[in-house]
Amino acid sequence: MPLVLLAALIAAALAAFVVATNYFVDPAGLYHARRRRQLRNLRLRKLSLLKGLRRMPCATLILGSSRVFNLSLTGDARFAQPTLNFAVTTAKAEDYLAGYRLVRAAQGTAPRLVIVGIEHPAFHPTLPPQWEAYTAGAYTKELEALGALRVGATWRWRMLLSPLQFHQSLIEVQRRWRNRGGAPQKFRWSADGSGTWHDLLQGKRNPRLLRRQLRNFPRTGLAARSYTKVGEQRLGWFETLLRDCAVDGASVVAYIVPAHPLLVDKTWELGFRPVHEQLVDGLQDHCSAHGAHFADWFDCAKLCLDAEYFRDVMHLTDEGQAVVAVHLAKVTGVAEPSADQR
Repeated sequence: MPLVLLAALIAAALAAFVVATNYFVDPAGLYHARRRRQLRNLRLRKLSLLKGLRRMPCATLILGSSRVFNLSLTGDARFAQPTLNFAVTTAKAEDYLAGYRLVRAAQGTAPRLVIVGIEHPAFHPTLPPQWEAYTAGAYTKELEALGALRVGATWRWRMLLSPLQFHQSLIEVQRRWRNRGGAPQKFRWSADGSGTWHDLLQGKRNPRLLRRQLRNFPRTGLAARSYTKVGEQRLGWFETLLRDCAVDGASVVAYIVPAHPLLVDKTWELGFRPVHEQLVDGLQDHCSAHGAHFADWFDCAKLCLDAEYFRDVMHLTDEGQAVVAVHLAKVTGVAEPSADQR
């Protein structure tokens, strides 16, 4: 009996520690308005782009994750103008659908072309939405309407016991410690081995970044241990996106974004090829059924890209995205790649 009581006391103490840490650190700004204002919630900021769409609707809409942030088609005569990049960090399939519906509602008409840059985690069967999704106003409500978020009246307090929230709290504590007054200041990468998308676009590099990303990728990037099959619900949201676009008369080009050659090799070493093929087959079938274009460009060699076209193991340089744009134009039948871009 004393051992049972001791175990119960230890469990209660650990739970209290997790709750206190999540509440006072508040990495997602769930409990303190001041903390919420300090955060750079990209999904919330994307909503500001919707204000001018009624006056100047976008003709080409780009959806996806940080891996298409620097896919810029503005002024590119091969694509309908104007263009809008509505990509958000660590986007899942529900983000594609929510983004499209928000843009369509804001401008009153559908875009002529929708480009979707897909990465494997977007169709993970159990991976939760990114923390930004919980505090993004109209974006959050759209995800709730889709059934992607089940918030409810008590969700903020239930999050106090969330292991994922606790993990983010520890990362935030580490960041604050490094940025404390008097501490040596230098460019640092996040605890998961990657920098922010803004840092990547500025071309900042860490010589150990590739090694850290490849080491952490199975756990923080792909979540390979639990990714044994494609999420049917997320595949259903993608099909709904294709159906909405078909009804609205919008053309769709979906593609799996290219990865660094080292990341491709690592992915196959993890035994992920069967799931990749299952995902490709599912996406291809849905795209064919709704008149959309699909391309599997995960292996960057298909686009004749090598390591020099990547900022890290996942993000292309601007030159790499320019090559992707050429092949997107080819898929839509607008232009053929030139000899030096093959």
